[in-house]
Formats: sequence, structure tokens, C-alpha cells
Amino acid sequence: VNARGPGVDLAEICGGEARATQMGIRRKYTYGPNFDLVANCDLCDPKDQRTCLNYFQHNKVLVAVMAPTCGPYGPMSHLNWSLHPETMWAQYRLAQPVAQVCGKVALIQLEKHLDFFREQPNPSSMDQEVPWPEVLAYPNVVQVPYHRCRCGLRIRAGQHRGLYIKKPSTATVSCAELGQPFTNLLCN
Repeated sequence: VNARGPGVDLAEICGGEARATQMGIRRKYTYGPNFDLVANCDLCDPKDQRTCLNYFQHNKVLVAVMAPTCGPYGPMSHLNWSLHPETMWAQYRLAQPVAQVCGKVALIQLEKHLDFFREQPNPSSMDQEVPWPEVLAYPNVVQVPYHRCRCGLRIRAGQHRGLYIKKPSTATVSCAELGQPFTNLLCN
């Protein structure tokens, strides 16, 4: 995975502390911005949305790495929608624009014959958020279910510190090759 010619190897959306970028730096990859609140980019703000979309439209980014918030989309949200609908609507109003920007970036990447990687819980209702149905209709887009315990996810604090956390997730990728490292990472 190294961009040939002009461009960067990866850029992150909702990358938090930019761990993908940090790993890329160790491997001498080139990297673009981290479009995240921790980097003063609010993807609920139309100006920051345009900045993000323009970056991907006008630059060659080999892989867009995306980890949009899962709060109102993940499996645990179903109970919260019934118990705390006002709170969930507030979360949804913050998450929807981010999910849509990520979907638009995925479309840009696909149209430019470049790649994307999106991580979400399994299942995720984000797949019904426009434009994700259009993204998922591309024949080369693949969803690979995996359990994060098989990737080393552990409890960080408390009496159960160090124990593995199953956390079913899905890697939605622009090509099967990107999903290959997550294939067969399912525990019993």
C-alpha cells in the first residue's frame, strides 16, 4: 500500500487520535489530514464538510480510513431508542451528517478508482443512511464481519482489565483485498 506518484497513502475521517496515520508513519506511508473533532474539524458544520469533500475530490488518497460514530446506528442503540428517544434523536442529529459525509467520500473514492475502509459495529443501520445504499451497490464493495477480540481488543480498566471484548464489527471496504486481514476473525 504505497501511493505511486502524486498523492497520499491514507487520510482519516473520524480517526480520533489518528491511530491509522500513526501506524502509517511507522511504515513510512504518506498521509493526509485527520478530519475529526480532535483536529478541530466538525463534520456537522457545512464549511468543514465542504473542506473534507473538497480534499478528497481534489487529491489522490489511496485509502480513506473512516470510523464514524456508531451511537444511533449500532445494535445497542435499539434499546436506547425505546428508552431514551429524545437523547437518541439528539445523537442522531450529530451522527447523520458525519455518516453522510463518509458515504460521499466513499463515492468519491470509488469514482476515482481509489479505496476506502469503514469500521462500524455489526449490525449497523448506517447502511440505510444516504448515500450508503449507493456505495454498497458497487459490485466491488465488500462487508467483512469480524470480532474485535480476534484483533486484540481488551478491557482497559477495572476488575476485568485485560479480558478480551468480543464486539462484533464490520469492515466495509472498496475491494476484497482491503478486507482480507479481517476475514475469518470470528470467535465461537
